[in-house]
Amino acid sequence: MTWRSCSPKSGSFIRVRGVEVPHGFGTKDFALEALRRLLPGRKPQELGQVHGNKVLILRKGAPLPQGLPPSDGAVTDRGDVILIVRTADCLPVLLWDPETGAVGIAHAGWRGILLGVLREAIKAMREAFLCDPERIRVAIGPAIKRCCYRVGEEVSSAFLAKFGPQVIERRKGGTFLDLALSAKIELESMGVERIEEIDLCTFCHGDLFHSFRRSGTERRQISFIAGGRDVHPG
Repeated sequence: MTWRSCSPKSGSFIRVRGVEVPHGFGTKDFALEALRRLLPGRKPQELGQVHGNKVLILRKGAPLPQGLPPSDGAVTDRGDVILIVRTADCLPVLLWDPETGAVGIAHAGWRGILLGVLREAIKAMREAFLCDPERIRVAIGPAIKRCCYRVGEEVSSAFLAKFGPQVIERRKGGTFLDLALSAKIELESMGVERIEEIDLCTFCHGDLFHSFRRSGTERRQISFIAGGRDVHPG
């Protein structure tokens, strides 16, 4: 197993072994207040999450944006911020370059995947912080899986055209999409070699995660990554 659960008093989250910076994929009991206590002195930076492909670049010494910038990804070389996305069934994706220390995050639903949000995140890390994609380690968090992600003909046709038949499964009179596999194909096309996926479906595991597809909820899990020393080594 390449991941493990952490359960501080204020909620639980999942970490990926080998990602040596503060990070986690929160379960539904992990709140922003818990994250502030876990990483005191760092500013949480959330995104507007508009299902697009824009990636925010946060450089050392530059002012941080006000409010929620209309983007679905962010990359930074700063150690004083925590990059955050909120998801229920979409993919939360964390990125880390162990050589430069730069980190990134992305909210990747089907629209964002098709628009290339992960491609833009890798491109931003490469151009802004000279990160080699072959060094970047990527972790894909809990999301709706192929077992439960039923899609219509318009979406399935678009994914077939871009990623091939391996991301689509037809059964039970429906068409089901493997969003995580689509993300891996996109990342690998950019030169990323180290990708870990948390094999938990948000739709299946109602005890752990919110799922819009399951219940129509507006509640979301928090996923985060920050530069600097890991607060939960090992």
